[in-house]
Amino acid sequence: MPFIYALDRFVHVGWLTERDANVLNVIRACHPLLFALVLKRTLRNGPHRLSDAVFNTPAIFFAAA
Repeated sequence: MPFIYALDRFVHVGWLTERDANVLNVIRACHPLLFALVLKRTLRNGPHRLSDAVFNTPAIFFAAA
């Protein structure tokens, strides 16, 4: 499986907890798109995470309207 989905590697480097990885594995099995969103929302590098602006996309979708 590609690195982006290798949850054990994220746990190993400290970006996910073991508990988060277990929950993500359950989500991945039933809803891959939800898995991708939850993964990106859950990843942490110390106090750092992806900015909320990454997920605030209405302007992208409604700009052409």
